Amino acid sequence: MLGELRTGWSEFRSHTWLWVVVVAACVTNLAWAGATHVLAPALADVTIGRQSWGLVLAAQTAGMITGGLLAMRLRVRRFLRYGALALFTMAGPLIILGLTPRLIPLACAAFLAGVGLEQFSVAWETTMQEHIPADRLARVYSYDMVGSFIAVPIGEMAVGPIADRFGLQPTLLGTAAVLVAGLVGMLSSSDVRTLRHRLPRAEPGHMEESVP
Repeated sequence: MLGELRTGWSEFRSHTWLWVVVVAACVTNLAWAGATHVLAPALADVTIGRQSWGLVLAAQTAGMITGGLLAMRLRVRRFLRYGALALFTMAGPLIILGLTPRLIPLACAAFLAGVGLEQFSVAWETTMQEHIPADRLARVYSYDMVGSFIAVPIGEMAVGPIADRFGLQPTLLGTAAVLVAGLVGMLSSSDVRTLRHRLPRAEPGHMEESVP
């Protein structure tokens, strides 16, 4: 087992784009989880109401479905860069919550965030399967999952005391800033920006959208 862990770690750290994305995801998930799992429901309870917050979450789910369907049609040469850029939509709901929490703008922002999140998910899964050897993929996935989500409970625990000190809405704006900073850090790596996707050949007579 230790030998397999070493093999997986060696493969994980040998790809700069891989560990850069995982570190950035750790930061963004910390901010997103604290904001949407703890602060947003508390703020919605005293502004738009619980039922409206449920509609916002439903809009995000609809966006994820739409994002998945859209990802099936795209032919993107730098798929990972495209996915990382799409994640900036996740800051939208946090900014609106921090400024003027209203149902319609929130639902629209949540829909776009769902689209962006699913675009990144498809880009990430595709990139991993293309560039990691199949016999090491499961072990690399393990490091990906641990690194990406290990900070989620920290964000959920820390955001409450911070909001008590600075207020719900300023803290939500702060989480949006942290999320954006994590994404900027992700895109600061040239390996993330330039990694090329192996485009499949289009079927005869079948047109697909191409993104550089």
